Amino acid sequence: MLWIAGDDWSMYTGHQDDILRSVGWPDVSYPSGYFPFPPMQDTPGYLSTDRFGSAHAGGLNMGLCDGSVRSVSYSIDAEVHRRLGNREDGKPIDGSTL
Repeated sequence: MLWIAGDDWSMYTGHQDDILRSVGWPDVSYPSGYFPFPPMQDTPGYLSTDRFGSAHAGGLNMGLCDGSVRSVSYSIDAEVHRRLGNREDGKPIDGSTL
């Protein structure tokens, strides 16, 4: 059976793998304290329900907490991507690195 992530449940289902994404999992062996999940392009036959991604070739569109929507490259630095996923850490990011 072929599973395609992110395409068969609505946003109103609650905690479900089609709508829940992460920038990483806690792991003390990494300097940041997180095992990173950088974003990746959707790939037929590859199941990755934890990462942010899109079918777009160059990057994905992300809605940020300030209400803006920005294009984020798949090659974004893993630490910058992790900081985007944690609004409580108080650490700044350089917007030109998106």
